[in-house]
Amino acid sequence: MDTQRLIELAQRKGPEGKAAANELLYYIAEEHRDRKLQRYFAPGMSYADRDDIRQVFLIGCYQAILEARLDIGDPMAFILNKGLWAVADAIRREGKKELQQECSNCQTVSRPNRVRGQYVCRRCGSQAGLLRRVIPHSETIEGAGCHQEDRLTIKDFRDQLTGRKRDVFDLIMLGYDQNNCRNFLKEIGQILNISSANVSLRLNQIRVAWVQYQTAAGYYSP
Repeated sequence: MDTQRLIELAQRKGPEGKAAANELLYYIAEEHRDRKLQRYFAPGMSYADRDDIRQVFLIGCYQAILEARLDIGDPMAFILNKGLWAVADAIRREGKKELQQECSNCQTVSRPNRVRGQYVCRRCGSQAGLLRRVIPHSETIEGAGCHQEDRLTIKDFRDQLTGRKRDVFDLIMLGYDQNNCRNFLKEIGQILNISSANVSLRLNQIRVAWVQYQTAAGYYSP
């Protein structure tokens, strides 16, 4: 299939553009969708319905079809990545709805109440811990040798990362890992325009930061 030609046609207005976009979306659904979304169908993701995830992915891909540049990089890779990013955003939004905190003193469970970087109980003022579902793609981080528990707050951990470490972490969370890629270090490096060695360095830094984060939160004892 000449995907470049379909993208060009899809970016035109009128029935011809709509028909080309639909044909390209059908091709993506048949050839790429479920393989790309495999990790989002992991057990423990009951708050994210599979059909909803598939739909969000295609909506993200459709928007990317209209934005893709044929003269820069690989437009199909751009489209598929935009679909994955749309899914990741949707799942994170759903995850936020389920965030709660539990007081370590009075065991009161409530909505998060963050004060100067700490979660504080609304009832007694003691420090509280977050309760949150585990989001997908955490297996790569588990390679650090620590145990993943339900009380981990992936978003808070990500917020502590900066620069290339955060960029690498985001791509890992989107499924760029050893299970989904032939050479995930190389693919991440190509996307970020850095070397595979640099990606490996950032990944090791993320693993160290992950253990430190868990230790500080009381989830892991070295």
